[in-house]
Amino acid sequence: MDEEPIYVGVVTVTYNSMDVLEEFISSLDGQEFPDFQVYAVDNASKDGSADYLLTATVKSRAITVIRNTVNVGVADGNNQGIQLAFKDGCTHILLLNNDTAFPSDLFQRLIWSAKDGRHQVVVPKIYRYSPNSMLWYAGGRFNKPFGYSAVHFGDGQMDLGEYDEPTVVEYAPTCCMLIDKQILDGVGLMDPRYFVYYDDVDFCFRLSRLNMPIWYEPDATLFHKVGSLTGGKTSAFSARMSTRNKIYFLRKNFSLSRAVVTAFAYGAYSVFRCLFGYDSIELLRVRVAALVEGFKMQVGQCR
Repeated sequence: MDEEPIYVGVVTVTYNSMDVLEEFISSLDGQEFPDFQVYAVDNASKDGSADYLLTATVKSRAITVIRNTVNVGVADGNNQGIQLAFKDGCTHILLLNNDTAFPSDLFQRLIWSAKDGRHQVVVPKIYRYSPNSMLWYAGGRFNKPFGYSAVHFGDGQMDLGEYDEPTVVEYAPTCCMLIDKQILDGVGLMDPRYFVYYDDVDFCFRLSRLNMPIWYEPDATLFHKVGSLTGGKTSAFSARMSTRNKIYFLRKNFSLSRAVVTAFAYGAYSVFRCLFGYDSIELLRVRVAALVEGFKMQVGQCR
């Protein structure tokens, strides 16, 4: 019996992304694997990102652009792209950040791993864009005592080959993740309440609960311009979203008491960072307010 041909829907969410789009489109256009369609979901960009994407082509094909009138966030933006790709008959989804660059064999290597190893969720080795020999992700796990925050193996290390073994991992960021449609049919889409940050933790956690493994394929590589579009971990926006979503994740998946204990511990940690000069008093205020916000969020299920 012949295998079903693989047709990939590449889903990317843009928000004032003009500074990174040219290199991203060039990387897409250079892919050796030809059977994919790009779905770009624009969250009401003000810098011309959507107009640029409407005129750009990949493999001589127009990009499918969804223009939102408001910023619905990364999680729900991904959902919009996924649903349209499924409607168009895609067998796989590749969630892919546009603040990335990648070699011409990225898609091919991810597909090989999906086909030959029968892996239904595949992720690459990810380097920081600069310096481009420094790792950002080479496998990962959940830091369970610290609110299930994500741990990236090799983050900040030079690549000396110690993360070159393909393996099953507990956690992976969704900035580049190939997913079989059957998996999404089972686990569901992204939880839009996260907006950005922790949506990947939640998705990977749901995969683990259903015994659906994530396969790390180090022969596939990607370069990520970490924090280029969100201001990095120390921006007020990033601090707020990551803090409130940590509490929301715990309330959604565990108990209120666990969320309360983590909130007190994280609040104390934030005060420590402020007292010793790692963070400003303004950032401390943002984090404390975000802890409260996390408890006020309405817990819901994914579509």
